[in-house]
Amino acid sequence: MPSAGTNHFWQFSLDFYERDGVAAACLTLQDHLGLDVNILLYAAWLASQGRTASVADFEQVDLLIAPWREEVIRPLRRIRRWLKEPGPDASVGSIREYRAGIKSAELEAEKIVQDMIFASHLRLQKPDGDGPGDIRRALSNYLKMRAVSPDNDAARELDAIYAAFDRLVRTGGRQSGS
Repeated sequence: MPSAGTNHFWQFSLDFYERDGVAAACLTLQDHLGLDVNILLYAAWLASQGRTASVADFEQVDLLIAPWREEVIRPLRRIRRWLKEPGPDASVGSIREYRAGIKSAELEAEKIVQDMIFASHLRLQKPDGDGPGDIRRALSNYLKMRAVSPDNDAARELDAIYAAFDRLVRTGGRQSGS
C-alpha cells in the first residue's frame, strides 16, 4: 500500500493528461456533458492499477469532491475563462498576469481534489486481476452514475481517452503506486 504522502494519482494525471488527445477530450467532456476531469483521470488511473471503477466508486468520489468542485474549482475556472478575453479598457499585461495567478490557483485546487481522491483510494479494494482494468467499462459506469449519454462528438472524445489508455498499456502497462 502506498504512503499517504506520495500521490501517485497526481503524477499519473499529469502524464496521462499530456498524452495525445487526452486534454482536449477531457475538456470537451467537461464542457459538453458536465463530467469532472479529475474523475475521468481517476478512472484511467484505477484502470492502470488493474481496477475497474464501479458506479458506486464514482458515487463515493463525486460525493467526496462535489463541495470543493462547486465552491472552489468552478468559480476559479469561470473567472479564468472570463479573463481570457479582456475588455478594451483593461491593461492586457496586468490581466494576463492576474489570469495566470488564477490558473495557478485553479491547478492547485485540482491537485487538492486529487489528494482527497487519492486519500480515499487508500481504503479501496485490491485490483480486479493481473492486467489493467477495463477503462471502457469504468467510463461507462461513470456516465451511468451521471445519467448522461454521449452523443457522437462525446463518443469520439471517449475514444481518444481509450486510445491513449491503450497506448499507455502497450508501452508501459500499469503505473507504479497502486
